[in-house]
Amino acid sequence: MMSATGRIAEKYADTEYPDSDGKPVGETEFHVTATFHLFGALRQYFINSDNIYVAAGMFLYYTEKDSQVATKTRM
Repeated sequence: MMSATGRIAEKYADTEYPDSDGKPVGETEFHVTATFHLFGALRQYFINSDNIYVAAGMFLYYTEKDSQVATKTRM
């Protein structure tokens, strides 16, 4: 029996989802520090919420199997 993770990996094996938009990151030390603090604060705030996932700096693909439809997350 294949695990749930294995089934998901198999389903999307033929689709490549880019993990970069090729644009340079223009963040300063202030921006990185602010992002880390906000990320930590939001994770703590929603720690008991099963239906909320806190993330930062990730690409979201809104259309299944379409790697061209993406946006970069912002908090």
